Amino acid sequence: MNLGLAYYQQHDYQSALQYYEKAAALCPDDPLPMEKAGDALELMGSLNKAADVFMRVAESYAKNRNIQKAIDSWKRVTLINPAYYLARSR
Repeated sequence: MNLGLAYYQQHDYQSALQYYEKAAALCPDDPLPMEKAGDALELMGSLNKAADVFMRVAESYAKNRNIQKAIDSWKRVTLINPAYYLARSR
């Protein structure tokens, strides 16, 4: 995840995304790497993909009983894509 952060800070979001996705695969119960991947996708302009990722992040936080983080992630989905009805139904 540190390499992802280094690329992210250099504004190389594509490389950052690759490392965040690898970290997410290694730690599937940790929503942070996917949250960072969503950040990178959003900055790259891949808004539908970012909304999908943040939706998974929200569900992961909810599963881990971190309700405030889940709510924040669902709100972020609706900011990125106001028509994303699943986030609104949560």
